[in-house]
This record gives sequence, C-alpha cells and structure tokens, in this order.
Amino acid sequence: MLEAGSAEIGGVTLQVVPAPGHAPNQMMVAGGGVCFMGDACFTQGILEKHGIPFYVNVIQAAETLQVLQALDGQYSFFVPGHGDAASAVGIWAAANAQRLAEIRDA
Repeated sequence: MLEAGSAEIGGVTLQVVPAPGHAPNQMMVAGGGVCFMGDACFTQGILEKHGIPFYVNVIQAAETLQVLQALDGQYSFFVPGHGDAASAVGIWAAANAQRLAEIRDA
C-alpha cells in the first residue's frame, strides 16, 4: 500500500498525496510533471454525464478538491481517472466543489 509522502517505485521518485472522498484511502500520484488524480476530481463531461457522482464522504471530497486547487500550477498535466489530461485543474476542482455544494443543499 502506498503511504502519503515521497515514494520510489522502480527507481522513479513520486509524490503520493491523500485524496479521500470518492473512495476510502484514495491517493493521487505525481512525478515528472504529471499528477494522476484518479477519481479525486471529475472532468466537466463526467459531471454532466453522471449528474451525481459517487462519493463515500462528501466532506473529505471537498477537502481533497481544496488540495487539488493548491496543486494547480505545480504540474504540467493533471490526469483524471476518466477523460483527457489537462494542463490545469482549478476549473475542474471548482466545478466539482460546486456540484458537491448542490448535492449537500439538495
């Protein structure tokens, strides 16, 4: 199991960042200018397609989105679990945060 912090896998140094919310113990893995987000954040197309994304904990998901917004600009590419990579993640994180707010309000 990956632990948060710096990790070396196959001679490559990576940063492992906790990203709970969608799934328990979900992690983002970053290195070489790329951050693989998994399902920590969904693209606009996925949000539109599914309406209400699955989360095990919406509070943790909101906190993870704040972490992602802080990472914006630190990596050249952000790769979601579903959809195409992008050079910035702030717009996606904001859209996901808005969707979470809508879900909580409903």
